[in-house]
Amino acid sequence: MSIAISRLAEGKQISCSRVVVLQSLDKVKFIIDKEELELDTSGFPPAITPSYIGDVSPLPERSDVLSILFQYVGSQSHQPVLDHIEFTLILKVAEAAEKYEVHKAIAAVQFELRRFLKSNSRELLHFALTYWNPQLVEEVAPFMINTPLQHIENLMKHCPRLFMKWVRLLIL
Repeated sequence: MSIAISRLAEGKQISCSRVVVLQSLDKVKFIIDKEELELDTSGFPPAITPSYIGDVSPLPERSDVLSILFQYVGSQSHQPVLDHIEFTLILKVAEAAEKYEVHKAIAAVQFELRRFLKSNSRELLHFALTYWNPQLVEEVAPFMINTPLQHIENLMKHCPRLFMKWVRLLIL
């Protein structure tokens, strides 16, 4: 088990009541300032939620995902360079950013996902539908022109209006 001290807690004297310890699926612990977590996200409990020495909150994401995600938290957050990261990891960071509503990460990672419109269009369509991103759906459409309509219909079964718009885009 290892501990990853986030940049938020690095170099600061933070009382135990101001931090939360989050543990990844692969048992890496992240020490995060609760106030900064509350400011930059909407998916974690508020900073006033009590925490006690030894409390660890497990998260289902792996440490490689969380270490990128938590770089978007804090006023002095270090924005990571994402252009060298493979698609699978960027997609997992994008999903975690949406899940925990890490606002800065959502914008940055969704911008980076567009590098993969051609090579990973089906995965991006699924992501866009899952997290309701109609703009990304429209951007991925031209790269899925050869995908059988039944497959698209199955992906969009919960979004019939969007499916009809998709069909109209294909016809025009």
